[in-house]
Amino acid sequence: MNIKRESIGELNEMLTVHLSPSDYQEKVDKALREQSKKAKLPGFRPGTVPIGHVKKLYGKNILVDEVNHVLSSTLNHYLEENKIEILGNPIPSEGSKAPNWEDGEEFEFKFEIGIAPVLDVSKLPVQPIEAYTIIPDQKTLDSRTLNLRRAYGKMSNPEIAESGDVLFLEIEELDENQEPQELGIRKKVSLRTDQINNPEIQGDLIGLKKDDQGKINLLKAFNSDPHPLGHLLDIPEDEAAKHSHDFKFQVLNINRLSPSDLDSEFFLKIFPGGEVQTEEEFNEKIKEEIGERMRELSDKRLNSDLILSLIRHFTSVLPHQFLRKWLLTRNDPQYTEENIGQNYPEFERNLKWSLISNQISKQYDIKVEPQEIVEEAKNRLRIQFRMYSQEPIGEDELNEYSMKLLQNREQVNMLYEEVRTLKVLHYLKSHLNIEYKEIQYDEFLKLN
Repeated sequence: MNIKRESIGELNEMLTVHLSPSDYQEKVDKALREQSKKAKLPGFRPGTVPIGHVKKLYGKNILVDEVNHVLSSTLNHYLEENKIEILGNPIPSEGSKAPNWEDGEEFEFKFEIGIAPVLDVSKLPVQPIEAYTIIPDQKTLDSRTLNLRRAYGKMSNPEIAESGDVLFLEIEELDENQEPQELGIRKKVSLRTDQINNPEIQGDLIGLKKDDQGKINLLKAFNSDPHPLGHLLDIPEDEAAKHSHDFKFQVLNINRLSPSDLDSEFFLKIFPGGEVQTEEEFNEKIKEEIGERMRELSDKRLNSDLILSLIRHFTSVLPHQFLRKWLLTRNDPQYTEENIGQNYPEFERNLKWSLISNQISKQYDIKVEPQEIVEEAKNRLRIQFRMYSQEPIGEDELNEYSMKLLQNREQVNMLYEEVRTLKVLHYLKSHLNIEYKEIQYDEFLKLN
């Protein structure tokens, strides 16, 4: 076999692989013999089908399979032996001739490859990187308290609707003549009055009683935003935008959720351990919870800024034309001829960070141990279970779920990358000049 390597652009090369019968014929003959032993054909006992007959029936398919196996093995060995780090995978050249499987003995294959750039990460940025200590304001504390009180509030059915009440309605879609549409929407929906964006329509709903009837333009009620309307009608967003006519409605019921009192019963629901007995203790706990959330937001922002800073500091050239071609071969709906221009910049950013973090890991001997992947799997599961229950998941159950998660190779690879990224970022935070600045929560939200 013979492999020729030539540059066709910056970090973009062509590999031409030439295969002769001596490279693959022995494997083809072996596969034919094995097929002869397994073949079951009329008129022949098992294992006695002549090789020539097998070759006539299966020879081309076997030749294709074995040549492709040799080709793949040859490419991988060549890249490994020559220490060529590639991006993506080799892709067949658009100018390659189709192999002549019928008569050909000599085969030539051309592949494009993208070469990973060599980065020198020995010198980290010296300029300071700004980070934030977020100060929660009273509005945030009050909002969190109210949300908790509502979550554990008491339901009632008042006679007259007020702002914030939920109207249980039976609706029927009308046409331009205010007549029921034959194929229009007819269903029962729950509509919160304070989620109506149009003040005039919201005002028309307040004061309604059970069994009252009326008309409402739901698209106008949401200021022509099809997203909440699609959610209300349980239809796709693009379809919701078409329902611009009025709906006739009848009030079936009115629900009102009154916030729970700040009493011992409420405290015990939020903190089952009984560690909170008074309103003052409750407020302190909420402050701690929000403080932790603010630290998470601050750290997330710092991580993002660190990644951006490193990408700007360690500038690198990429074989963009090759990478675009490779992405289009993956049959990924995120990368098609129509949307690759829109989605490629994010791919480029992620690839650059991956290259940088790989080099930093090697340069500064940052390793990921198997137990760290297990712990990250457990942390993710704890977060997921916390969304559904305040009770912590038991350790035995957590181990069982995490072992199932780690049986998925794709999940393991993803967890490995996440853990490595966190360790690289942790290293950077302790070796870069980071300047913390206090900022109010509402001001933090306005940052780009």
